[in-house]
Amino acid sequence: MKYLRAISLSVVLVTMILFLAEYAVRKGDARQYIPRGYQVITKTSWHPVGMPPVLNSIDVRWVNSEGEWKRISYPASGKSPKVLLSSKSGVFRVNVQAEELQLLREYSDPNIKLRSVEGIKSIPGFHREDSLLGYKTYVIKKIIGGKDNVSVEFHISPEVGHIPLKAIIHRDAGDAVTEAISLTYMDVGADVISKPDLPVKLDFLNREIERYDEKGLREDADSLRSIIKRWQGKSSQ
Repeated sequence: MKYLRAISLSVVLVTMILFLAEYAVRKGDARQYIPRGYQVITKTSWHPVGMPPVLNSIDVRWVNSEGEWKRISYPASGKSPKVLLSSKSGVFRVNVQAEELQLLREYSDPNIKLRSVEGIKSIPGFHREDSLLGYKTYVIKKIIGGKDNVSVEFHISPEVGHIPLKAIIHRDAGDAVTEAISLTYMDVGADVISKPDLPVKLDFLNREIERYDEKGLREDADSLRSIIKRWQGKSSQ
């Protein structure tokens, strides 16, 4: 289980956001699917090599027609639910007990991305086609490497948009798999997605900066410093 703990749901989410934003697909492809609000329920499990899979959590995510979303993760351990929120203000972890928000990343407009088959297939790393819940999906694979030979797969449907219906983190010890088990289209109102009026903390970004600095990844560290600077600039207005 230490491998699953090492790759937390928050890290999986941030990896998805950064990777998909890096290869954003602009409008102009042959067929663009119209964004719609929906609720998707996913399960995340750890599949160790040679052993039965272990359920980590059941997650409920609401996505509005503009691509903003909120996700509540219910751990299989019975611990308190974890809340992530992506609004136009940014991507946050909501700490209900501490009554604070932890800024994870800046918001990235999803409505210009991943809404056509042609667009998805043009993304570097397009690997193969698949299907899930009756939706045809297109698999994007990214090789990360390292001592554990890590790679990541995103199964994307242009009908659903920028939230992958399935994501897999492969490593030598096994796979961490998040996959949709139901999807229902619905109107998702501002009351669901709006950012709570709570203090915003920057601890996560500062820890990431320290980690990048220790590894000599100056460009990555400077990118996060820029996020903090822009956030502090907006907050002081």
